[in-house]
Amino acid sequence: MSAEMTRRNFVVGGALAGAAAALAACANGTPEPAPEGDAGPEGENVPEVENPADLVLKNAAVYTVDDAWTVASAVAVKGDTVMAVGSDADMDAFIGPDTEVKDLGGMMLMPGFMNGHDHIVYEPDTTCDLAATEANLDAYMAAIHEYVDAHPGQPYYEVSNLDLRAWPNSAANNERLNEEFPDTPILGVDVSVHGRIVNQALMDLAGIDENTPVPDGGVVYYYEDGTLNGYLSDAGSMLDSLPELPEPTEEECIAAFSEFQAMANSLGITGFHDGGNFESTVQMLHDFGETGNMTLRISLPIWAFEVRPQLAADTIAALDSVQELNSDFVRANSAKAKIDGVPEGRSAYMLEPYAPTAGVDADFRSAPNWRDQDELNEFVRQVNEAGYSVLIHTMGDGGAHMDTEAFEYSYDALGETWATKRNAIVHATIMDPDDIERCGKMGIYCATQAVWFYVDPQFGALELQMFGEERFGREYNMRTRLDAGMLMTSGADYPITPDLVPLHGIISGVTQGSPYPGEVGDPVYVRNADESLTVEEMMKCYTIWCARQMGFEDILGSIEVGKKADFVVLDKDLTQITPEEMAETNVVYTIFGGKVVYKG
Repeated sequence: MSAEMTRRNFVVGGALAGAAAALAACANGTPEPAPEGDAGPEGENVPEVENPADLVLKNAAVYTVDDAWTVASAVAVKGDTVMAVGSDADMDAFIGPDTEVKDLGGMMLMPGFMNGHDHIVYEPDTTCDLAATEANLDAYMAAIHEYVDAHPGQPYYEVSNLDLRAWPNSAANNERLNEEFPDTPILGVDVSVHGRIVNQALMDLAGIDENTPVPDGGVVYYYEDGTLNGYLSDAGSMLDSLPELPEPTEEECIAAFSEFQAMANSLGITGFHDGGNFESTVQMLHDFGETGNMTLRISLPIWAFEVRPQLAADTIAALDSVQELNSDFVRANSAKAKIDGVPEGRSAYMLEPYAPTAGVDADFRSAPNWRDQDELNEFVRQVNEAGYSVLIHTMGDGGAHMDTEAFEYSYDALGETWATKRNAIVHATIMDPDDIERCGKMGIYCATQAVWFYVDPQFGALELQMFGEERFGREYNMRTRLDAGMLMTSGADYPITPDLVPLHGIISGVTQGSPYPGEVGDPVYVRNADESLTVEEMMKCYTIWCARQMGFEDILGSIEVGKKADFVVLDKDLTQITPEEMAETNVVYTIFGGKVVYKG
């Protein structure tokens, strides 16, 4: 295994180990009791109080992340809600004989981390997953053979996490798959989940060839003889005729989600803005929340990918249909659209042509999923007018320009409404300076992935190849965007990037470099030091700004009276240490609704 692959995936191993510990401590999904007090109250010596807390956390550096950036030392919790914030002495009024008191010994207490764009896991993985396989074709073929032999009789086989760098010049084709699997249909999905690498047997099963229409926003590639070479970028709908594979049961889905939430809790995460989903998932997670076993709060956007005349009406109707399911655990108040694809698939829509190193025609800029700007404008306006926000997957500056036009159209039509203030450009890889200024005036969110900010040997190398050095240096210029008035949230686009650790995102945002031990501070990994963010800004993007983007700020994102008692306790104060020390910081407790759901 390469050193690079080890670095990218060591986090997953650690996270899953933490998840196992959390699952053991929280059998059947039931959170363990609040931490035992180091010096709990002596029952007979503690006076009766009128309204005692269930839990008091004291002797801590409590960063409330409220509007005044208040720093306290203690918090009192009643049930699942914050009842008081202040000094240790202030808590005396809330400590009764049965109050659990925890002395944190000066550790850092802040709102639970909230990730602004990740794809939550709610189904078991039934693919041949190559995430931990070295990125070369020999290793890939051996792993696929082993998987096919172990699962005989399937109509076709799905392979996930293919790294495009396994092919010469990062240009995937199906030549080797055709040699190794002439009669076995193979459906490969690259690490971005935007590209499909399929063999001829799979294309025959799907009934596609070089004459099959390519969907808007999609890019396909050909051999010199004019036949499809098997790499389809943002053109997965060409495979819609494939037979359905068996669907997992709801019990299997809840089991997969339970494992995922335990892993997330082990990293200090208590909330997610999901990457896009369906009404059925809203119902399933709502029902799971009703059991009392849910330890994440999730905002679920409804997919709006298929561009068609009735898309706005259908999306609004879908969102309207699940409003009665909104709760303190699950909310559906946004739509997820797509403007373009990904740089490595040459499907990100650019204002100027791709770099000569991209291996495409000199004037190639790709094409947007929405071919008509007016249609996109109206879609955004109608969804906003109905009271919902719009998130748009965007990686090229051409796509970001279309987003800006649509958001501005809606903003001018509706004014500073609830929904307009929560519209977001998802990923927002590169933006034209003028569009940054326009989005800043509207307070548009960038739902970014801070662990992509640095010179990453995987995605970074592909973006440099496709865009060239000058544009590569202008990617993710978040200092410029925040100064213009835009807001930022962060995640990992999990599982595209398996590193969900918010502390790693904070380090990358602050240093614009690698967050990994031994690499923190190494200038070889720094993309643009002038775009560095402060620790406080990164804390906000993982808490209150994310809560606002999610439409959860009424109960989440800061430690204030009346809000939910969702906290993370860290063994070091992030505001007082170096990035190198941040890389060694640990999650001590994750507290959800006043109960410990992870203990490090």
